Amino acid sequence: MAGELDSSPHGEKARLKLDDWAKVAASFALSLYGIGLVAVNGYLFGRGVSDFALVRARFIYAGALICALAAIAYALPEMAMKNTRELIAERKAKGTFRGWRRLSSLMSWWYGFWFPVLLFFGILASHYGSFEDGALTLPVLLGVAILLTITSYLVVWTFIYIIGSIIGSMRTRDASPAFVGLSVFIILLLGVGYIPLFMNTIYSRVPEQFGGGRPRTVRLLLTNEAKNQIEDLYPGVRGEVSSPCVEMLYEGTDFYLVDLGDRTTIQLQRDLVLGVVITDTESPCEHE
Repeated sequence: MAGELDSSPHGEKARLKLDDWAKVAASFALSLYGIGLVAVNGYLFGRGVSDFALVRARFIYAGALICALAAIAYALPEMAMKNTRELIAERKAKGTFRGWRRLSSLMSWWYGFWFPVLLFFGILASHYGSFEDGALTLPVLLGVAILLTITSYLVVWTFIYIIGSIIGSMRTRDASPAFVGLSVFIILLLGVGYIPLFMNTIYSRVPEQFGGGRPRTVRLLLTNEAKNQIEDLYPGVRGEVSSPCVEMLYEGTDFYLVDLGDRTTIQLQRDLVLGVVITDTESPCEHE
């Protein structure tokens, strides 16, 4: 009869498969949210603030950015290595694996390794003209890109190996609580080391629209209350209703984190700001 639910085994199987996919999608989104929440707040802790809002799409974007770039840094060398192994096996079987062909096989792995290096380098150098630290030369950025690629590869490889070991142990019912606890501890330890490296190098160079936290050059339209508070907190700074050119480091749910220059940052509540004027993002922020 039309309108009745399909109670056949095929219909039940289809509904179960749909439910499974929904659970996987929800778990994936929750994982990205958790990674982004921890990563962004780790980045903010270094600036003396935090943002633990329960519903923020920005955390999902940040988690996706971290996972996507780490996955690329792992997948491309791994795919190149797999193709190299298959090529070696094929040429060994034909007896033609020697001389320059051996060199070409090894070079294919390097192609897979250098592509994520160039990707990281491109992101690091994309905002190169705005860097105030003269130590951040292009060779230094290339070294950081290589370090990020190697670290990302090792972190993802270790994560896959540990998760695979846990799943395999559970299937054979050999998983002990000590083994699972040690594995989780190692994963957390890797995250504690990798996430700060990523956030302090890549995150601050990627635009907010793509999950990053690149500062924006803005002028703030302040309330009179904000003007008076700034003059009280910073006697040497004359408060104005329209702020000078500043860098917006972070926009929280109820506050703005602003760089005033000379390594001075200020946290302004949103109700103290009437509006934000976005200026030329290609030019460095000039503090007046």
